[in-house]
Amino acid sequence: MILTVSMASLGAAAVLKYRVAVRRAGIAVVLLYAVVLMAPHVGEPDRTEPGAIAVVRAIIGGELAYASLNEGYYDTLECLDSASCVPGIRGHGPFLEHHLAVTQERREYGFEFHAGPSAEPRSDRRVSHSAMTRFAVVAIPLNSTPQRHSFCGDDRGSIYFTDGGAVPRVEAGRCLDTRHSVADVRPAGR
Repeated sequence: MILTVSMASLGAAAVLKYRVAVRRAGIAVVLLYAVVLMAPHVGEPDRTEPGAIAVVRAIIGGELAYASLNEGYYDTLECLDSASCVPGIRGHGPFLEHHLAVTQERREYGFEFHAGPSAEPRSDRRVSHSAMTRFAVVAIPLNSTPQRHSFCGDDRGSIYFTDGGAVPRVEAGRCLDTRHSVADVRPAGR
């Protein structure tokens, strides 16, 4: 009888150790799987920069479309999101997707909107109170490395980059660092 109780308690201990080992192995597999999925793949290009450029392009496109209906003036991202701040424009949907108007961080980049000079108020023109003559949008990597670029796009429709994640200089809604255009960048070997 003592031998039977000892074997039963030994069996319960072995089952308990087995369950703990299975849990630990399961956790290790899940952690390993997460690391493999989240880690950048060797040899694959960095896709965060094209994403940042796409956001800057989308904002520039929304501003240009808006300006075509607003006497050539640009406006705040909030105005582009609702399109309700422009006198005389009725029944037009937003010029910018909502998430682009309110998001300050996206795909490992921070975004800043720089308003240019205010539009001159004139009685013969119907423009919003927040209208401006120029604007600039800046995309800065949240984790700056020498390989990463910052981007600046403005009302001229071009996007420029600066090396090493340096913050692009903007003055009065205009990108000042215009030495390197995104259009000038070509992938190696092409």
